Amino acid sequence: MPLKGGRLLPAGGRRRTCRECGIDVSDSWVETSAGMVFCPEHGRMPFCQTCSMPCVSTRYQHPIGQPLCDACGTTVIKDREQVRKAVPGIKQQLTRMSITLPVPVRVELKTKEEVLRKLPSHAGGITLGLTAISIGPAGQRSVLDIWIIAGLPYLEFGATLAHEAGHAWAAQAGFPPLEPGLEEGWAELVAYGWLKQQGTDLAELLRERRRTRMDPVYGDGFRLVLRAAEQHGVNAVMTSLKTKGALPTAGRST
Repeated sequence: MPLKGGRLLPAGGRRRTCRECGIDVSDSWVETSAGMVFCPEHGRMPFCQTCSMPCVSTRYQHPIGQPLCDACGTTVIKDREQVRKAVPGIKQQLTRMSITLPVPVRVELKTKEEVLRKLPSHAGGITLGLTAISIGPAGQRSVLDIWIIAGLPYLEFGATLAHEAGHAWAAQAGFPPLEPGLEEGWAELVAYGWLKQQGTDLAELLRERRRTRMDPVYGDGFRLVLRAAEQHGVNAVMTSLKTKGALPTAGRST
């Protein structure tokens, strides 16, 4: 989510530098809600939707309509060939997390409008992807394909694909229907784990946004699943969700 500006603060008794240009801003600065400090000049610029840095130019746009900085804008996934190149590496990293789809699922880029017609936005922000699932007469779930909004920067594309792969894996693994908080919390845990493997400051920022998201399903649900994973282990969470449709509650597993 974008940071909506900051606040001009008086001198605070310690040296501060602008995160963008590096000049000393100890006398006055703009601090964003994420704690990033900028000089007043860069603090007046629009902030990048993905990394929250000032956009010196606005030639790149996030598909939800907010600007992207040049660094994020040059990584966007916007056509089939870029998807073809990006997916194998993401798939390999998900495999390290034991998220492997027995039945391959097609990944398609769609416009924001196409995705939102299928799955409207929610309280925590705009929908960036969806997993199309059909339910058979006996209640069995089959994954049809994964849709992701075209034009996401690579890390957002990867995290969105990891999230949707979490849904697809759960369906193919035979998870029972879960309450929304557990369903989305599980998928967010997969995205959270994928981001950890990237090992960059931006990936950690996207992880922090998940930890602090103000949303009863995607935020509270994720924190509930994350706490269970930290206490019992991810494998125990997987097993409990599959066999009981609930999180483990007693003892400690690994």
